[in-house]
Amino acid sequence: MLYGVVEADVGDAGTLSAGYDFQRNRTRNHQFGGLPLIANDGSQLDYDTSTNAGGGNLPLTQTMQTLFLRYAQDFGTGWQAVGELSFYRAEREGYLASASWGSPDPRGHGVQTVGGYADTDTEQAALSLTASGPVELWGRSHDLRFGITGSWGKDNHKAYSAFDGTEIDYQPITGSIFDWDGYVPNLVQQAGYVSYVSDTKIDQVAAYGSGRFDLTDRLDLIAGARVVWYDYDYTTSNLDSGATTHQQISRNGEWIPYAGLTYDLNDDWLIHASYTRDFKQASYRDKDNRIVEPTTGSNYELGTKASFAGDRLNLAAAIYLLEQDNLPVRDRSVTYQLPDGSNPYKSIDGTRSKGFEMELAGEVRPNIQLAASYAYTTAKDGDGLRISTVTPRHSVKLSGVYAFETMPLILGASLRWQSAIENTWVWPVTGTARQGSYAVVGLMGRYDFQNGMSVSLNIDNLFDRKYLASIDETYATGNCGAPRNATLSLDCRF
Repeated sequence: MLYGVVEADVGDAGTLSAGYDFQRNRTRNHQFGGLPLIANDGSQLDYDTSTNAGGGNLPLTQTMQTLFLRYAQDFGTGWQAVGELSFYRAEREGYLASASWGSPDPRGHGVQTVGGYADTDTEQAALSLTASGPVELWGRSHDLRFGITGSWGKDNHKAYSAFDGTEIDYQPITGSIFDWDGYVPNLVQQAGYVSYVSDTKIDQVAAYGSGRFDLTDRLDLIAGARVVWYDYDYTTSNLDSGATTHQQISRNGEWIPYAGLTYDLNDDWLIHASYTRDFKQASYRDKDNRIVEPTTGSNYELGTKASFAGDRLNLAAAIYLLEQDNLPVRDRSVTYQLPDGSNPYKSIDGTRSKGFEMELAGEVRPNIQLAASYAYTTAKDGDGLRISTVTPRHSVKLSGVYAFETMPLILGASLRWQSAIENTWVWPVTGTARQGSYAVVGLMGRYDFQNGMSVSLNIDNLFDRKYLASIDETYATGNCGAPRNATLSLDCRF
């Protein structure tokens, strides 16, 4: 890993920054899929947290590079202009094999692998130009902001096949998944020749303007809009059969307005309400390998904010409602994958997502910082059925930090809790997997040597709680949460 930033003043009011970030990760037995959760008798399999679905013991190399430039100019009147330009490139090449398929028996026999040889290149350029500052209108001061953003990206993916026709997909592993050693026969042969190529290009440009208007001493209006131009181009080539496909979709001048009001009830409390039009063009494809229509809808929010004890303690709470049409969800009527290995989706109308969020944070006593938050969310389709049961309806986060007065030591603790999640499949297996509600506790400590060096210790999952951190709605798989682990770090500043 390499990271560096250089910053220089340009004249009396300009600042130019340039930076570069390089990361390269080499892994073996890379797990890109979850562990099968359902046995062939419909029961749920129970794994040790050390079980790894990744196989092959062969390297996968992932390289990410980012180059960025930023220039800010202060005009001395409260107005500022900022320009940002970045270039990103990522490469992934190596072997992938994951024991994530099949309908095993309760003892773990019958699991199959998916994978092959991966070769993917991704490039993206991004540009942002903004100008912001105050204006005087109707005897009051208001804030305006204008900007243009753009991103131009392309992705090239190559799928390889073995010369002898062997396939990694759907090959049974040896023995039980519970004591599998990761061996995958013929994995090296998967890098034989390129058999399938896909190219994706996504270009998007948006212009926006917004303002915060001081209507009265207590009432503010926040209003603005974005206009979006979007172009998506997708091409595939099957080099074995010679078949090719090409799909392209464009959106020109999509208008996305938003507006909100804030009202100060007194010096400590305010209320706010907002509306935003929702527009998103997804890259999912349906069972006929056609790009799905863009998601549209409306988002409404109503909330309050408050401060106590001289602004040392802050409260925020809000309720929201999101109504959407053409929302892409996994098409469970389809029992096959698309040519590039992805899963078909379908669009549904009349969805309603609603929720409530609350957070309380601040200094409750000298040297004691506490934070507590609660969130509730649920999403249903037009028939009133939950869209996803793998997202918890309820979640809670608690944390606290104490700074000693007599020494440069900070100690803290945290707890996160979520309600149960589950999913039912009829393909590729039949059954239901469930993870009940659970809580995970963490501890932290930091000691400052007061010479530019500090040492920190973080302990996660203190009581070594075993749980499923996620459940996949498609493949009847899941991932175990990390067992008890500790991170010791040394920070040097000079």
